[in-house]
Amino acid sequence: MQLTIRRKMILFTVLPVIVVFSALFALGISHVRTHLTHNAQIRLVEHAHHQAARLELTLSQIPLLAQSLGDLVLADSGQPQTLIYAHLIDGLRRTPLAAGAAIINHEAGRGAVMRRGEPSGRQLPATEGLDVQLTAGWKLDGSLLRFSRPIYRHGEHIGDTWVELQIGDIYAELRRQQIRTLFLLVSHDDGTLLAPVRVPAQITALATKIPLESATDRVHTVGDGNPETPNYWMVSADLRDLPWRITALTPTETVVRPARQEAIVVAGALTMALLLIVGIISSVARRITRPLASLNQSVQQIAGGDFNVAPQVSSNDELGGLATAIRRMGRHI
Repeated sequence: MQLTIRRKMILFTVLPVIVVFSALFALGISHVRTHLTHNAQIRLVEHAHHQAARLELTLSQIPLLAQSLGDLVLADSGQPQTLIYAHLIDGLRRTPLAAGAAIINHEAGRGAVMRRGEPSGRQLPATEGLDVQLTAGWKLDGSLLRFSRPIYRHGEHIGDTWVELQIGDIYAELRRQQIRTLFLLVSHDDGTLLAPVRVPAQITALATKIPLESATDRVHTVGDGNPETPNYWMVSADLRDLPWRITALTPTETVVRPARQEAIVVAGALTMALLLIVGIISSVARRITRPLASLNQSVQQIAGGDFNVAPQVSSNDELGGLATAIRRMGRHI
């Protein structure tokens, strides 16, 4: 096939433009995906740390309440039962997340327990606190999380205090500022998971993949290996001075979808720009080659013996000058 000047112009201009735009298209899509992914990971890490700070503030009140109740025993181990109830009521009032609290005084052989929602407390024999004094610290007991603290005077164990929390209340507190597409899990440093409430079974299964020794702020991609179920981003944040951590999980689709939509917008813009440039190049090529075709026809007429030629060129540029010269040449011949 003969390459005309127009085809050559289009070939040697449009092809380089397409190559350049293809490179820009690939770089643009990659940049959009990388930028959106990076920003989404930063927001996920920041939200995990924000929730960890909130939970840290809430859970840190539990050991303080247990300590303050123990200090009451140290201050006066013979105080009446009604005053112990009053201390427990006041402690629960000052610690909204606590579901119950107890004081066990081994010296007096008695104690008291108060649970939120009950009209009154009840007396607690010291023998009921034997399991508590053997498991000081945090202990998971079904749907309850208990913090126990022994009371010592001059090195002698004289009692115990403990405070209970409902695991459902902990997750309810987290949900107050939880993003709709985000799931939060609370686990102990040893990997013990507080059973999540109202969380899909897939999320609970992924909780077993939480790396115990992973650095905070590092986003992991986890899944159950089924291509039909979504993968999740997972990042953990430790609670300072407490043996707990929060793990935030969000479906990667929540990031892929906006990235895909943004990529479509960028691709559409680049495609429209490419079509516009191709149209401009075609129009310019047509404006140049159409006069050349007319001049070529006039020259062919002269070569065939027809000297009455009139090239259809009206421009004032070099092509217009050439058309005038061809007309004069025809007249002279």
